[in-house]
Amino acid sequence: MSSSPNGPMTYVRPWQPRVAKNWLIGQTRSAIFVSSIEMANSSALHAVIFRIGEVVCAAPAGIVREILPRLPATRIPGVADTVEGLVNVRGSLLTVLDGHMLLQQERRLSDEGAIVVLEVKGKAYGLGVGQVLDFLEVPAASVVERRELPGVDPRLVKAVGVESNRHFILLDVDAVFAPIIGS
Repeated sequence: MSSSPNGPMTYVRPWQPRVAKNWLIGQTRSAIFVSSIEMANSSALHAVIFRIGEVVCAAPAGIVREILPRLPATRIPGVADTVEGLVNVRGSLLTVLDGHMLLQQERRLSDEGAIVVLEVKGKAYGLGVGQVLDFLEVPAASVVERRELPGVDPRLVKAVGVESNRHFILLDVDAVFAPIIGS
């Protein structure tokens, strides 16, 4: 038994998730039910927004593992120019692709540079970007299927979206990494 400064003595049971949840809901005057099922079935797109040159891009938040500062990459002889090289991240080697070369964009002097670590086909890869801008929850109605975009390879674009009058392209991550890891 324990006493609370705001109420009567209460019996506290040993931890049992289902019992604790029901007990807690029963103890509150106005129970508020939050459903994780509703959140999981949300039709909104959760995305990490970043800039590559002048193009604002996005990757689904579900595949973004982490965001790293720009790290020096060790060039791998004989690979495509779009591969920056290997970066040592806490003892593991990470293959990093150069987003600027992939999207044929010039680097901006004001960008600090970052590596967005993405999970592609069960393995982590890095995408070198100019600047990470935001994490957004975008309503599905604000994202439309891919269209022709001047200066951007349409095979790398999955969709085009808009949030707060800011347009972005949702990258087709599988297509971006396909030349490196295969189809």
